[in-house]
Amino acid sequence: MKDRDKTKEYLMGELVSMRQQLARLEKAVAERRTAEEGLRKSEEKFRSFMERAPDHIVQLDRVGTILYANKTYEGIRMDKLIGTSIYSWMPEKYRSKIRSALLKVFETAGPLTVEYPVRSLKGEVMWYLGHMGPIKVNDQVDSV
Repeated sequence: MKDRDKTKEYLMGELVSMRQQLARLEKAVAERRTAEEGLRKSEEKFRSFMERAPDHIVQLDRVGTILYANKTYEGIRMDKLIGTSIYSWMPEKYRSKIRSALLKVFETAGPLTVEYPVRSLKGEVMWYLGHMGPIKVNDQVDSV
């Protein structure tokens, strides 16, 4: 009879422990859902801000590949822009200047302002004043 009482007490203790664990898990799930919803709203707000910004915002990797653009240059479709080299959109004689500026931002992790030309699909050259700034991931410049 004593062994039976021990088993009953043990099982009751296990049940209490499992209920406590379940309560902690439910709380963690609720906190995660709240965090995910906050992140979704923040991403939505940021996306809206980027898409409606009056300026062109372009993200480049170290070799000048266009990773993101909030809008395209006149007459250029987004799918024809993303994944291309920024240098392919400018006259050749200006490419080394822009390449040097891009590499400087990667090396110094500091911002830089540069004037650069972009060639339209019609072949017209349009000049822009651009501000390059580092985008860091784990304290390393990941893109500009």
